[in-house]
Amino acid sequence: MKKTNYATLIALLLLTLGLAACKPSTPVDEVQNKNHDDPKKIELILFDCHFHDGNRVHATGHREGVKYTPSEQVMILEEVPGEGWKISPKGVDRFIIYGGKEGVKSPDLSAIIDPAKRDWTDRSFSVHSDAGLSDRQCGLIIKMYDKEGREITGQFATNGEDRRHQFFFTACDIRPTEFGDQTKKYDDGVYHYMYYYYFDTDPWDKTLNDGAKYTGISNPIGLKGFMEFPVTEIRFELQLTLLHARSSKFSGEGGRPSPFYGMTRKQRATDVVDINLKGIPFIVFANTGEYIETETHDLSKLKPEEKLLVKKLSDAAGITEQEALEDLLRFSAKAPEDDLSKGRYL
Repeated sequence: MKKTNYATLIALLLLTLGLAACKPSTPVDEVQNKNHDDPKKIELILFDCHFHDGNRVHATGHREGVKYTPSEQVMILEEVPGEGWKISPKGVDRFIIYGGKEGVKSPDLSAIIDPAKRDWTDRSFSVHSDAGLSDRQCGLIIKMYDKEGREITGQFATNGEDRRHQFFFTACDIRPTEFGDQTKKYDDGVYHYMYYYYFDTDPWDKTLNDGAKYTGISNPIGLKGFMEFPVTEIRFELQLTLLHARSSKFSGEGGRPSPFYGMTRKQRATDVVDINLKGIPFIVFANTGEYIETETHDLSKLKPEEKLLVKKLSDAAGITEQEALEDLLRFSAKAPEDDLSKGRYL
């Protein structure tokens, strides 16, 4: 009898252990267990840039006194309790920039390659050959802070979080300025009007100039990169979205990451978003080749094309034409010497 009881107990114990072993583990809820803090403040640092020795992206020197189209513009966005994300008065409230190629009024948009269709598999990115949709490029650095004001940018690029996170940049509500083509139809969400190049590095907070490895193609995050604006005399609202993939962001064709302007259907259906900012104003107010050549502070003595440029900046910045002229004269002054030891690098 005792033997039978012992056998029964052992059988029950083994069955219990077997059931426990077969019980699936509870999956990690990425919404509740993100492995990073939630950003409460974001800095968008946009700056004129140029290239050195292949892929070294370097900030253009600052012209003294330029207020409305400076070489560096900083926008600060803060999450206000009960109101959502707001543009802070501590920084600029819109980005005013030049774009296009000198002398080209209507660029051939069909010649711009969809980044989702580019073949990056057998070569490295080269800014000299792969950029050039505009005569002018703008670097963009994104910094994030927690509610205490501590920078947390690195949390999205370390401890495996770089494999889950990617910023997306989408131009929305595209429309002409007062001086643009009022008859043209603009398509939201496409890459023709604003082209972004990921320029992330490993380590994330070092530059190619410091010896870091370029990862903008193999592992794009969007903490730093540069932008081109092929079409001028337009306004648009930038939508900035930070994807947090539940497992991996490499869900595109062939395991590739998604292009800068949009997530895949699968990502939209299954993954989560850490940040979704809408309504960041951009104004591509004039062509790169437009400038003030006449040395005068008298509006009446300007050439017709110079008067038009003054009106464009006046409209974009919401200032008087005299204020616009003074700013353009400062901008047209000789640029400072390019000191490679100074200025930002990506």
